[in-house]
Amino acid sequence: MTKAKKKAPFVCFCLEQARLQPRLKGKSIPELVDLCSDDWNGLSKSERDRFAQNKQIGETTSPVESKKGERYDSFGRPLSFLMQKERETKETAKLRRRDILERAGVAHNKKSNFHFMDVTLWVCTNEGKSLPAEIAIIVMNMIEGITQRFVQKIHPGRPPLGYQGDMKKNSDIGHGIWLDHQDELNSDYLAIVNKITDILTPGKDDSPAVQSKLLPIFVAPSDLESIRAGMQWLILAAGQDPSMINIVPYEAHILLWDLLSVAPFKTPESDIPTMNLAKAHLEGITFLNVDEAACDFHKSKDSTNCALLKATRLAFKICEFCCFAYDLDAVEGSHYPSSSTRFSNHFNASKSDYLNFSNGSAAHSTLNCSFSSTNLKKPHL
Repeated sequence: MTKAKKKAPFVCFCLEQARLQPRLKGKSIPELVDLCSDDWNGLSKSERDRFAQNKQIGETTSPVESKKGERYDSFGRPLSFLMQKERETKETAKLRRRDILERAGVAHNKKSNFHFMDVTLWVCTNEGKSLPAEIAIIVMNMIEGITQRFVQKIHPGRPPLGYQGDMKKNSDIGHGIWLDHQDELNSDYLAIVNKITDILTPGKDDSPAVQSKLLPIFVAPSDLESIRAGMQWLILAAGQDPSMINIVPYEAHILLWDLLSVAPFKTPESDIPTMNLAKAHLEGITFLNVDEAACDFHKSKDSTNCALLKATRLAFKICEFCCFAYDLDAVEGSHYPSSSTRFSNHFNASKSDYLNFSNGSAAHSTLNCSFSSTNLKKPHL
């Protein structure tokens, strides 16, 4: 009597998820492998053991069977799918690298907007879920500098079981936001997602990010994965499909390197010899205490762990070098903070047309919890 075959534990898990989650219904095994890998990695050993004792394949089960000679990794995932995923990841990375270079090449010819994002987290669970506490987006172009700011604090809903203590610890030593700040926290996740997609929707002269319908966001390289995970949590909490609202993060230090590599001028002030130095520059402490760039909540607490401040610092750091490399008229509050002395001997931009952060009327439009905005005054070129 022929012994019945068994499914690999990971395949059993994928098929179960396809039955339980509406967004996975109708997906093929290769698609399920890609979509369920992170959830599988987050399972404990006891949870995986349940799938290791899988049922035999029979007429009542799915007709999907393993290929002859198929091999699996220690987590029970088919190696062929993992190799295919690795090839696709490398190809996607090449396309995104080319996309950044193309965007840098036209940055000085038109008002091409770059979007910088930062996300602070309530907590990251062992299952890989990252709950965002604050999300900020900065819109900047080379000509005008920063033109728009968006910031939103996120209500986490019911805290994950066993993680409220970690959330409180992260609040105390980090972002300072807590659940009793009800007037600051927004639980309308769908409205937040819709506002973010509005900001990232390409205009008629813009092109979307690779494998997305939205513009890319540029992030600090060390924060890329946490921002990706935080946005995925928010999209799922809004009841949306992350595969349909694909927010693609690009590494900001690559943008800085490419902007300088195609710049028309090479000056000592704009010299960054290697991409690693560009990365170190963006992750350094330059403009750390730019209080006027923080949101009102963190400004009142004298805190630098503010998503809006960190996103603004990314934009300022890129402008710090690119204004010299492109011979731009740098404007205080738009290209650099008022506390900076780096530009004082090189630029004499008029301040009469701009409102300073410090007088309470920022030179940028700020989208806050109510999503209100103000029109900007264009700089003289």
